[in-house]
Amino acid sequence: MPWASTSTAPQLGNLGKNTMTGPGTQNMDITLSRKLKFTERVNGAIRMESYNTLNHTQFSGLDTTLRFDPTGAMYNTAFNTATSARPSRRVQIAVRVQF
Repeated sequence: MPWASTSTAPQLGNLGKNTMTGPGTQNMDITLSRKLKFTERVNGAIRMESYNTLNHTQFSGLDTTLRFDPTGAMYNTAFNTATSARPSRRVQIAVRVQF
């Protein structure tokens, strides 16, 4: 077993670069706006913005901690599972009046 040694010094592994990738994202943001003219000198605008409009769950973190017992068997059952998620759907509305 290459990882079973008596040395306590850190050892470099042989895993290649970008071998583990995180979960992908599927995101859609929408903005709707309307300009209004009340009088010749007074204008306005209404704006609605929606982030993560389709409300897809987007995981943002993975458990990447490897834990081994003294025999060399891995005992971290949560390895490579999602640990956090990005925010759910958010909507904001703005009204603007210029005079």
